[in-house]
Amino acid sequence: MAIKLMGVEGQKILSDERFTQDFILINHPNFFVNDLKDYIEVLRKYLEGGFWNQWVLAPLRLRSLRLIWIALHVNLTIASSPLARRYWSMTPYKFGDGRPPYAVKYTAIPKLPIPGLLQRIRNLLAANFSPKRAMQEMLERHEEVRFDFYIQSFVDSRSTPIEDTSVEWSEEIARIDRVAQIVIPRQDIMSEERGKFCENLSFSPWHSLPAHKPLGLINRVRKRVYLAISDHRHDLNGEKSHEPMAKEPEEIR
Repeated sequence: MAIKLMGVEGQKILSDERFTQDFILINHPNFFVNDLKDYIEVLRKYLEGGFWNQWVLAPLRLRSLRLIWIALHVNLTIASSPLARRYWSMTPYKFGDGRPPYAVKYTAIPKLPIPGLLQRIRNLLAANFSPKRAMQEMLERHEEVRFDFYIQSFVDSRSTPIEDTSVEWSEEIARIDRVAQIVIPRQDIMSEERGKFCENLSFSPWHSLPAHKPLGLINRVRKRVYLAISDHRHDLNGEKSHEPMAKEPEEIR
């Protein structure tokens, strides 16, 4: 789940977008690597392609059965609709300007019921299934779709570590607090115009106010990687990256 808030005033960490704040969430609460050397080895083997490389040899590049289990769990998740799934930030973020910095993770929980495993499998096996079409059908059945947005607060370096993203922050130790609601109105997401607009957006956790600075090793790597991916994608599309505007600020009209 990638969220881009527009019209956000204030100095940003990255200079390529001046009035946005991005939030990037994934369908699992923790990550399967926290060491850059291991991450590179896993990616190299995975990108060679083929079932044996991707699902046997790549996970074996990890150093423990726990990390291998997390990697398989992340990548074998059965999801039949992106609008009926829970998402987590996986990585922590600064929350406010206090010292020492107050850290949080984010999670978005759908208001629609999450279908059970058998129902998700039936949906996946349906004729002409695609996640995008499943979202379109859901938006046609409802006036709007909502998610509750929560923050989960840092407790201590052992149970809620900043650097080790392979450790899940337990909600029994670090409770979640609802701070906002995401409302997705009924719309046509299948249109060519909407698809082109989305394809040419650029997301990064570093499109951020300093008060919400990304924290930890994985986020530091993302700072360069996400920019490189965005530049490469826009080059392939023959498009220039641009910042979307909710409303044109007075000083740049």
